This record gives sequence, structure tokens and C-alpha cells, in this order.
Amino acid sequence: SGVARRMRALEAALAGRRRDGLAGAIAAAPLAELSPVDDGRATALHRLHLARLAITRAFTCCIEEIERGAFPA
Repeated sequence: SGVARRMRALEAALAGRRRDGLAGAIAAAPLAELSPVDDGRATALHRLHLARLAITRAFTCCIEEIERGAFPA
């Protein structure tokens, strides 16, 4: 989808998680709001895998920035 979507189930799965539990929680969370399709370039399953990687990386980068003090409280 070309439209940003709020992923409430993922938000709930990640609420209160420690950094070391993020990847596992993201891997197990349903991403029902996403509906990737198969086409000549990639399967829906592969696209879903890439979405999980992107989400994990985004959270990791944000946490690292916070730890470095890039976002003052």
C-alpha cells in the first residue's frame, strides 16, 4: 500500500517491551494491516518479511538515537 497505516496490533505487541525483545515480538506479531501481493518481482511472503525487517530496523535506530541523546526528554 502506498498509504501509511497505523498498526494497532503491532503497537500492542510492542508496548512495554525491552529492546532485546523487539525482534522476537515483531517476528511474532500479526501484520494484518498490511496486504502485500505477489507479482513478478517478489512474493507476498517475501514482502511481509521485508516489512518486518524495516520495522525492526526503524525501532532499533530510534532506540539508538535516544540512547545517544539525540532526542532530549
